[in-house]
Amino acid sequence: SDARLSDAQRTIGDLKADLHAQIKNLKAIEGEKSKLKVDLERQRASLRAINENSREREHLVAEKERGADERVRELKSEVLRLKAELQSREQKHSLLLTRVSSNEVANDSLAKALEEIEILKEELAEAK
Repeated sequence: SDARLSDAQRTIGDLKADLHAQIKNLKAIEGEKSKLKVDLERQRASLRAINENSREREHLVAEKERGADERVRELKSEVLRLKAELQSREQKHSLLLTRVSSNEVANDSLAKALEEIEILKEELAEAK
């Protein structure tokens, strides 16, 4: 009976030691859990900040795109205006070239007429 009592006391001692070890492990786990909660909250805060920055960037990008679209419209309008101006100048240039050509033909005709007048003057002088 003493042996049984001694075994029972040893078993109780072992169970108490095991219980204390498990309690110690639970406390360590609780401490780790607490650290993980803090870390998780930090990560959530970081993600919220990243999301906010992302929204701000998206807003800025959208603004820049709107500005770029407006600038593209302005540039297209300017290109169309310049094309129209170029076409107008080309038409004026073409008209001037036609006038120059006509003037050259007229000048040639006048030169021939002057030559004929000179010849006629000479012939008239010879006839006198």
